[in-house]
This record gives sequence, C-alpha cells and structure tokens, in this order.
Amino acid sequence: MGYQHGKSSDYLARLQHQRRIAEAELAHKERELQAIREAEIAIARINHKRRVVADQIAETAKKGRPLPPPIHGGRVGLLEAVREAAEWDKRKRQKADA
Repeated sequence: MGYQHGKSSDYLARLQHQRRIAEAELAHKERELQAIREAEIAIARINHKRRVVADQIAETAKKGRPLPPPIHGGRVGLLEAVREAAEWDKRKRQKADA
C-alpha cells in the first residue's frame, strides 16, 4: 500500500480524539484519587479523636474516681447514679474553691 492522499487528517483526528478520551479518563482518575485522599484524611481525624477520647477514658479510670452505687436498677438507677456523681463533683469543686 502506498501513500493515499487525504488520509492523514483522519489519522490526526483519531489521535486527537483518543488524546481527549485519555485526558478525560486521567481527570476522572485524579478526581477519584483526590476523593480517596480526602476520605483518608477524614478517617485519620476520626481515629485521632477516638485515640484522644480513649486516652481520656483511660486517664479517668486510673484516677479511680468512684461512682455511687445505683439505688434502683435499669434506667432509673443510671439516672440516679449520674445525679449523685454530679453532686459529688459539685461538692468536690466547692471544697477545692474554698
């Protein structure tokens, strides 16, 4: 086969079309990668917050802060224990301030 006149523009158009498709796919993959990076950053923040909370819980547990025993069982007992603990904390703060 020899050279055919007028066919090079078709080849160039096909190459340009393929290039546009490749650029669109690359842009799509870059957006996906950016979304993945943002999700990883969000997960890292959440894990950091969880570690901070876990450390605070462990530190509070080490202090041995006693909670009063609930008078009643179930939800009522928990509410009563929370109320009593709040009163103990209030008294402790008042003694510290005095």
